[in-house]
Amino acid sequence: MKFPETSLKVEHFHEPELEFSFGQNSPHPKDGLFLYGPHAKAKKTRDIRVGVVGTSAGISHFRNWSHKLKKVVEVPPPGKGEKADRLHLANFPGLEETFGITFDPDECSALSIPPQDIDRATRILNLNEAVEKVSQLYIDRVKKHLKNEEGSVDLWVLVLPEIVYERCRPGSKRTGLPMEKGDFGKKQKTRSDLPLLSSAGVIDQSGEEIFEDVPDFHRRIKAEFLKIAPTQLIRETTLAPEAFLNKAGYPVRKTQDAATVAWNLATGLYYKTQPCPPWRLAGVRPGVCYIGMVYKSLPNDPDGHACCAARCSSMRETAWSSAEQTAPGRRVTTNSI
Repeated sequence: MKFPETSLKVEHFHEPELEFSFGQNSPHPKDGLFLYGPHAKAKKTRDIRVGVVGTSAGISHFRNWSHKLKKVVEVPPPGKGEKADRLHLANFPGLEETFGITFDPDECSALSIPPQDIDRATRILNLNEAVEKVSQLYIDRVKKHLKNEEGSVDLWVLVLPEIVYERCRPGSKRTGLPMEKGDFGKKQKTRSDLPLLSSAGVIDQSGEEIFEDVPDFHRRIKAEFLKIAPTQLIRETTLAPEAFLNKAGYPVRKTQDAATVAWNLATGLYYKTQPCPPWRLAGVRPGVCYIGMVYKSLPNDPDGHACCAARCSSMRETAWSSAEQTAPGRRVTTNSI
């Protein structure tokens, strides 16, 4: 391939400095948190209230992993073909040591869902209906808890069996499964076009609201929990890859190393339960707001919606960030592991 330009001018933009506790700066979030802590770090350790929803096994995996979060999680030795010096990896020092927050995994509000109920719901013939039924298992469990319990929860962690990830996304095939009959046909993907009968009250189309969005468990859960509390979605295979092995004795899916998973999960716990993010842009002018925006086309979206992420920060105001996917009538914050 030939380019008309005889030479290309390349400009390198260095990573911006980030500000952490004690007014100290670092271009790398992990380095800054390891050395100084979050920029709005409290003098005393803050207790956060965490609730977890999943199967009994999933809740157990989360508790075991949460106990590990309270200690140092080291980067594993380099594997075959990996470099000895992997500068993008870093040991995780521990939740309290890094972020100044803590919680007792054994005292979390734990809400269990029978795995057979999840399996049955994922096999409902219509994919939109299946996603809705699975989502409602988690949503109803939390709403029932909030109705009967006085204690509030800062963050709900939803632990997902692998079948939810495999069967509750746009384009999930679910081939070879014994399907369950539901209220809608397999091929229905939109509302029935019956405006006269619906407006006259002859038929009730309220159940067809499930066809207003793509069949995506992640989007459905995030939209509903905007009315309840922040959420963190995490797969059972991420928490305990050694518990899910194939016939050859290897994990069924490749996951990030334990230290990186610890960094990601702990950062989410802090970000979603504290009033300020763990770092902010350093050296910005007082009273000036800086905004960065990224757009991309969403795959398999018939309406051509776009995904937008933005971050702004100033010296006088608290930094904030958001990531959302636009859909009719829904605003969905995204984050999962």
